[in-house]
Amino acid sequence: MLAMTVVAANVWAGGSGFNVIVVVNQNSSNSVQLGNDYCEHRGVPPQNLFRMTGWTGGSITWSLSDFQTHLLNPMLAMLASRGLTNQAEFVLLSMDVPYRVEDSGSQNSTTSALFYGFKYDGAAP
Repeated sequence: MLAMTVVAANVWAGGSGFNVIVVVNQNSSNSVQLGNDYCEHRGVPPQNLFRMTGWTGGSITWSLSDFQTHLLNPMLAMLASRGLTNQAEFVLLSMDVPYRVEDSGSQNSTTSALFYGFKYDGAAP
């Protein structure tokens, strides 16, 4: 006789709109429209929308100082003030947010600088 045992396991889908922070460049109507459309279609609540202000320098590269001034520090302050620090699992960058951070000849992607902090290039092996 063949005995079969089924073990129920918890399956976590995660990633609801409540766990997403959507970042838009307030100075770009395309960025705002895309971010708003994403929030509407994915059920992201209004308190999870971060409107980055003051950035007009383009959508490719920014300095570490600009990254910290316009995105990192204000977003961390927003998360703390809205009580989202333990809820946010994902940060979605809309268009017209630079994707590369540069400082002293080193480059990181904006997403890696958000997650790991900015890392300087080491000496070649």
